[in-house]
Amino acid sequence: MLDAKRDYIIKTLSRTNRKDYENYVVNAIWNRLARLDIQPVTQQYVKRSDGRYALVDLFFPQLNFGIECDESYHKVNIDHDTKRELTMLEMLGTVQETEDFILRRVDVDDSLESIEKQVNAIVDEINTLLNSKEVNEWNINERPVAIVNRQGSLSVIDNVRFRTIVEVAECFGKYYKGMQQCYFKLDQENMIWCPKLSIMKDGKNISTGSRDWINYLSDDWERITETRENINLIGSIEEQSRKPRITFAQSSNSFGQRMYRFIGVYQFSESESNHNLRVYKRISTKISYVNNKLVLESI
Repeated sequence: MLDAKRDYIIKTLSRTNRKDYENYVVNAIWNRLARLDIQPVTQQYVKRSDGRYALVDLFFPQLNFGIECDESYHKVNIDHDTKRELTMLEMLGTVQETEDFILRRVDVDDSLESIEKQVNAIVDEINTLLNSKEVNEWNINERPVAIVNRQGSLSVIDNVRFRTIVEVAECFGKYYKGMQQCYFKLDQENMIWCPKLSIMKDGKNISTGSRDWINYLSDDWERITETRENINLIGSIEEQSRKPRITFAQSSNSFGQRMYRFIGVYQFSESESNHNLRVYKRISTKISYVNNKLVLESI
């Protein structure tokens, strides 16, 4: 009999088995919590508020709570995983460091007694959070559309990932079997956009978009610029839709699987666009339905 949660947990915890100290801390925290209703994620990339990317050893999405293990190697040198150039999919799969993001560190260069004390303090803090706030139970089989319907909203910090464009469309009550089109109409006022984006990091392009479209996402995710390798095919500004674009970028989850995630609602900027380049500015980071009408918000 298949047990998706069992297989996920085993696979997740085994990702640290080549890192002895991290493996000890991660497994100690998970086993002492003894909670199958919360989701553990290991080796999770986090986009810090300063725009940099960091790797946390254990992350609990429902609590926005991360744990990093510090040892002498990490203190003297930048960890290889964070020093290397991240791929575009990894960057778009990161967790955002928000005001309610909690990060705790465990100094694994200390004695065993000290490590145990640090681990127990983190476990106590997590249990306190779980007892003090309403946390939706982790249901590994729950479909993205069900999560969004339950929440009544979708924001850029939500840990909701869509496997296909079909699932994205279904989230908005559109049922397109086998849908492959990355840009389509939602209603009279809004469009859905699922582009393959590239990241502009430190002024460098990490990856290109699909076919000859080149879609650049700024470091702060506030702007998308769109052009084509053959600029003669981009079309006139007059042909450009002025409707807001509810945008889902192709990213990767913690296992490297390709997924789509909501990154915001973008509006065409006519004043900043020309015949060779289109510019879209983010106008919303959260969407919800009120009285069956789509509402654009900011978090």
